Order: sequence, then C-alpha cells, then structure tokens
Amino acid sequence: LIVVFGVPPFTWENNAVRAVKTAMEVKDMLNGIHIQHGIGIATGDVYVGSVGSHVRHEHAVVGDTVNTAARLSNKVPANSIWVEENTHALAKTTIQFRWVKELKVKGKNKLIQVYHPEGLSRNSALSTHKQLLGRQKELKEFSIA
Repeated sequence: LIVVFGVPPFTWENNAVRAVKTAMEVKDMLNGIHIQHGIGIATGDVYVGSVGSHVRHEHAVVGDTVNTAARLSNKVPANSIWVEENTHALAKTTIQFRWVKELKVKGKNKLIQVYHPEGLSRNSALSTHKQLLGRQKELKEFSIA
C-alpha cells in the first residue's frame, strides 16, 4: 500500500507531520486487530502521473522517495514505523522521535538516518513555524495591497 501526502492540489504546509500522524493511527488500528505490518515513510520529490502506453496505462507514484519508503517498510521490525531524515527534519517540532540507526539501503550511496516516531511532542501545540507552499499568487496579492 502506498499513501501519498502533498500531491497538488492537496498540498499542506505540514505534509510530513500529517503522514507520520496518520501512520501512527494506522499502526494502532492494525495492532488492535492483530495484523502484522511495517511502515516506512520518506519525504521528497516524486513523479505522479500516468505511466504505460495507450493500450495499458495506470496512475503511479514513482521516484527515489517512493523507493526509500519501500526499503524502510521492508526493513522495519514488525508492527513499527521508520522514517528517514527528511521526514524527521520536517516533523520533529510536532512529533517526538527516537533515533534508531544508520541504514544502508539499495539504490543509495550513503547511509540514511532512521527514526521511530514516539508520539506528539509536548511543545507541538506551541510550534509557530509555518511555511506556505504553492501560495505565490496569494502572497503577491497581499504584497500589492
């Protein structure tokens, strides 16, 4: 199963946080009905669109970020979540993480840092860092007014 956050026009400032929070909820639900699983989360650019020929095509999400998430989900211990450093960096003000290890994965020259989400951080409600994405037109209108 692949879940994607931030595909236009559904882009939010906190896509990484939304992804991790959703993964934690899915993990709790699957644990509650005793289904074994592993969740890997990576944040970055992907290609989203139709792939194939005029005879057979499908909508797909592909790219290094997708591959990294898949590699993490294959290596994570049962019933757990692992995220890579990009996701960690974007979500760490809201989600409390525990560093797990450096991991060598296929297709990557360098080791990736792996983290496990522990829950919401105490100061997540106090976080004031917000970044607007895809709002250049609106920002320009405000600066003119």
